[in-house]
Parts: sequence; C-alpha cells; structure tokens
Amino acid sequence: MVVGLVSIFVVHEWRWLGPKVGGGSHNSSATAYHTIFGLLSVLLAWIQPLNSLLRCGPQHRLRPLFNWAHRSVGVVSFLFASAAIFIACVYFYKHLTSSRNAVIFACLCVGFIVGCAILLEIIAWKARSKKQFLLPEDPEAEKHLDSSADPDYHYLAQGVIFSIVTAALIGFCSALSAIIAQKD
Repeated sequence: MVVGLVSIFVVHEWRWLGPKVGGGSHNSSATAYHTIFGLLSVLLAWIQPLNSLLRCGPQHRLRPLFNWAHRSVGVVSFLFASAAIFIACVYFYKHLTSSRNAVIFACLCVGFIVGCAILLEIIAWKARSKKQFLLPEDPEAEKHLDSSADPDYHYLAQGVIFSIVTAALIGFCSALSAIIAQKD
C-alpha cells in the first residue's frame, strides 16, 4: 500500500488531484471520486493493525462487538478500494487498452475475493458451531475433541484459500500493470 501510494504521488509530481476547497466542478469529477475512495480505502486499511491492538481477550463480553467493528472497517475499506478501481477502469480509459476488458477483469477479481470471503466465513461458522456443540463442560469431551484432527481442518482450508487469493491478486496486479504498460 505504501509503495502504491508513493508511486501515485511520484507519477503526479507530488500534486494532489483530489477535491479541493473551492474546487467547483472538479470536486465532482471522476478523478476526485477516485482519489477520495482510494485514499479512504488506504487510510482504513492502515487503521486495521492499530485497531487490532485494542482487541480485548477472547472471553471478554465486548469481543463480539470488536470483531464486528474490525470486520466492518475491513469491508468498508474493500468497498472503497473496489469503487476506486472501477472508477479507474471506466473513466481513465486512455491509460488502458480496453476499458471494457478492464471492467470485466475487475469484476472477476472482486467476485473471486467476495466468493472466497464467503467460503471462509462458512468454514469458520461450521468450525465454531461444531466446537460449541462438542465442548460441554466435561473435560473428557474436551480431550476427545483435541485428539481428533477435525478442528484443524478449517485452519488448513483457510490457509489454502488465503494462498489462492494471494496468488490471484498478484496475478491481477501483474495483469493490470501489463494492460496499462501496453497502452503507454
């Protein structure tokens, strides 16, 4: 994120292209919206690690509230980043070989990420519900659960899906960079 943000400022000779006080019609241009959505996305993403320092213990009564707040900040950041990408694909077509192909490619990428997030939520939900069902106060039941390999399944599945998403995002960034480089 830091490298990307610095690269953008370097390309634009350290000039702010977003909305300005008294900017008139420029403040409602695609460039202004793209800049604001992108900046808000980066700021929210930077807040996430700091936010996690405020996390309470797993058994604390406010932990579910923290989890939802942390998740919500991440989702809003993702939505802002997606909006900035789609604005760039649609309105900054002079930098692309095909605006239509860029939009399709971005839709596929966002759909893939959303699909994987839903799949990960289902895996986590199943693991939580199974753990709650199988963990009565009886220590023997806890030993039985610890001896089975089943609880580790969701960690393995999450790791595999995370690796696939990471590889896909690296491919997406490389392909988008190639699309932009071909035009210039």
